Amino acid sequence: MISKGFKIKNPSGIHAIYAAELCQLTQKYNSDLFIKKEKRVANCKSVISILGLSVHEGETVTIMADGIDEKDALQGILDFLRGLAG
Repeated sequence: MISKGFKIKNPSGIHAIYAAELCQLTQKYNSDLFIKKEKRVANCKSVISILGLSVHEGETVTIMADGIDEKDALQGILDFLRGLAG
């Protein structure tokens, strides 16, 4: 398992549209993928799970990946989140 922290810079955080896009992105990876905010963990392959974290601008999340393509998956998610900063 690998993980990396990321500070959310998008003014609207991770709202429903971004959660759906993130979920769609993660479907192409075989690894188990999670996003953690404080003590709560969400499955990146579930929109409802991601929305349940209620991630806002300025908050730091940890992306966790475990599996055969974990490095690619982690990088893909981080690239997606960086792109939200606009």
